[in-house]
Amino acid sequence: MLRSSHRHQTSSELCRLTNQEAAASAASFPKEDAAVHDNKQTLTLDGQLYAFADLPPVGHDALASIQFVEARLQQLRGEMAVSQTAHVAYARALKAELAKTPGAALSTMPSP
Repeated sequence: MLRSSHRHQTSSELCRLTNQEAAASAASFPKEDAAVHDNKQTLTLDGQLYAFADLPPVGHDALASIQFVEARLQQLRGEMAVSQTAHVAYARALKAELAKTPGAALSTMPSP
């Protein structure tokens, strides 16, 4: 039987890793802000102001992709929050149920 030499990550460790990676990834992308300036639609990217009308087609496509990805990230953040809330609720319910069952614990783990 083969045994893995690395330990398995818990779901909360994976969530932390995922959140750290997402934060690092988001920090590497430029910040943009769309606005209306002097009756023209504009885009501010890294402190520089650009008129939408002056963007090349590739720029419009890139902006649309950024907006799509930001909306998806927001949706995923919401799903993550719901999942984390459910995780906590299920763990509490399990703990409460196990507390009703005398002798259910095989042993007590030392606290870290």
